[in-house]
Amino acid sequence: MVDETIQIIIVLKDLSVLIVRYILKFYAVPNKKKNNSLVRNIGSKLPLKNANRIFINRPIPPIIPNDVENKTSPNHRHIEKENIVQKPHINCCEKIEQLEFEMKKLKEQVLQIISNQITTLPEKKEMNTQHLAVDKDQLCVTGPALKAPPPPPPLPELTFSSKTNISYNKTNKKLTSSPKREKNTLNDVLKELKDSRPTLRHVKLSPGGRPIRPPKVPTDPSEILANFLKQRFDSINCTDSTKNLLNNSTSDNSFLSP
Repeated sequence: MVDETIQIIIVLKDLSVLIVRYILKFYAVPNKKKNNSLVRNIGSKLPLKNANRIFINRPIPPIIPNDVENKTSPNHRHIEKENIVQKPHINCCEKIEQLEFEMKKLKEQVLQIISNQITTLPEKKEMNTQHLAVDKDQLCVTGPALKAPPPPPPLPELTFSSKTNISYNKTNKKLTSSPKREKNTLNDVLKELKDSRPTLRHVKLSPGGRPIRPPKVPTDPSEILANFLKQRFDSINCTDSTKNLLNNSTSDNSFLSP
C-alpha cells in the first residue's frame, strides 16, 4: 500500500510539471520580460475588455434662502455679466455736467486775471521811470517840508587814556628787551660749560648693565585697586604653594625613615 501511494505522488508531480511547461509554451513568454509574473502574462494574453472609468459627480450645495426677499440667491455661474457693469444714475450725470461747466468758468476767470496783470506791468514800469526822471529841485518844492533830524548825543569823556598808554609802552618794552635776555642766557650757559664740566646723574643699573626704571606710582583709584588685588592674589598663591611643598617634603621623609 505504501509503495502504491508513493508511486501515485510521483506521477502527480510529473503531471504538474508537464502542465506548467505546456502553459509556458502556449503563452510564449519573451526573454526580455522574464522577470514579469505569470499572472500578468496570462492576463495580457486573455481577450478581456477594459473597464470604463468612474466619473464622480459632486452634488451642488444647498442654496441658502434670503431673509428679506424670501428668494434663493443665484449661484456664481448663473450671474449675468450685464448686471456687473452698473449704469450710472441720472442724477450723477447731471452733477458731473455741472462740475464740468463750473470748471470751464473758473478757467476763463483765471485767464482774464492773468491777462490783466500782464497789461498793467508795463504801465507801472513807465510810471516808475517818470518819477525817477523828475529833478531833485522839483521834489523839494512839491514834497512836504521834512524836519531836520536831532543832533547826535555827545561822546563820553576818555579818562583812562594815560593809563592805557603807559601799559602799551610797558608791553612794547618787554617785547623789545626779551631777545637780548635770551642772548645773555645762552652766553652764560656756554661760559658755565667751559668753566665746569656737567655732572651726570647717578642711575641704578641691573647686573646686565641696563638702567633700572623706577616703578610707576598709580594715580587712578581703579589702578590702585587692581594692583592691590594682584598683590593679594599672589600672596595667597604663594602661601598655598609653600604649604604643598612642606607636605610633600614630610611625606617623602616618612617613607625614607626606618
